[in-house]
Amino acid sequence: MCRTIKLTGEATVTAPADITVVRATIEGVEETFEKAMQSLARCTGQVKDAMEAAGIPRKDLKSSQLSVQQNYREEKIGEDRHGNDKFRMVPDGFSYVQNVSFEFPNDNEKLSRAIGGIMGCDVTPKIAFSFKSSDPGSMSDRALEEAAENARREAEIIMKAAGTRLGRLVSAERGDGFERRFAENDVAYAPRMMKAAGTVRMDFDPEDASCTRSVTLEWEIDGRPRL
Repeated sequence: MCRTIKLTGEATVTAPADITVVRATIEGVEETFEKAMQSLARCTGQVKDAMEAAGIPRKDLKSSQLSVQQNYREEKIGEDRHGNDKFRMVPDGFSYVQNVSFEFPNDNEKLSRAIGGIMGCDVTPKIAFSFKSSDPGSMSDRALEEAAENARREAEIIMKAAGTRLGRLVSAERGDGFERRFAENDVAYAPRMMKAAGTVRMDFDPEDASCTRSVTLEWEIDGRPRL
């Protein structure tokens, strides 16, 4: 029977989080499907206009998660035999939601103009922004390489201590990766509180992004271990 040793190596690498990602979530409820579609189009147009005025080319704006669907609310219909309230879901207009996002190399002035412009609209989207690496592929490759090196180094240490050595590699399995973005932020506001929206100033120096990968390697054991 072939004797083997299997070890899992893990490594985390970091890189500057040099890309800013901004997402505006537009949502609301209207009485009819037609009004919901009209409000969604109007609000989305205003947000895109504001971003374009802030220096973000319209072609760089990406839309996602567009949805217009029946909205429901709870309605009390009585009590059960234990005295607990009973409810039913009844139609209550149509809800709409859409995300508009864009990204650019870190620039606090551009971020300030973009968020200030959006806040100056008469719509109230939820704004979220985060920072990521511009080259996540290289981060993943480096993490995989270091994870494999770590697994081999540990296996060699164990084999040396046992008085034997590693043989040929018989299997390799890549584990799941984990990429962490830094400085996740949400901005929620009410128009009446944003009289000075155009004066908003963002000043961020985000932490590095990180990527963690793992690799499981299995080798044959070459030689008889020392007893």
